[in-house]
Amino acid sequence: MTVDTRYQPRVDLGIEVQIVHRSRSIRALSQNLSRGGIFLNTTAIKIPTGTFVGLEFAIDDTTWQIDGLVVRQDKAGIGAIFRVPQPELFKIAANYKKASAGKPPHKLPATSKISDATRRKTPAPSSNADY
Repeated sequence: MTVDTRYQPRVDLGIEVQIVHRSRSIRALSQNLSRGGIFLNTTAIKIPTGTFVGLEFAIDDTTWQIDGLVVRQDKAGIGAIFRVPQPELFKIAANYKKASAGKPPHKLPATSKISDATRRKTPAPSSNADY
């Protein structure tokens, strides 16, 4: 038995996420999500710790675009914290997980381009203490 020493609860959520880094978009599958971050299963890209990336994904009919900071990478994938905590996203993800039990993961359309009208903006943190 292992003891979970995380500070925030997580929800296991397998959705497709686009990692945007250096004008490239790499698809990954999320493993879990919390109010403060996400773990993405991918071996397609190596991103150094401390690098900011864009994260784009959809849950139900809402498209999310969130800035993240890569805090770890291992054989399984990439762990990133959100630039700004996302309690609303966590609540929606937990409800989505309950409603979609047994359904295949949600994928973004192949030509997904998020317009400014549907883009979810997050304000820049006021200080480094927000990380």
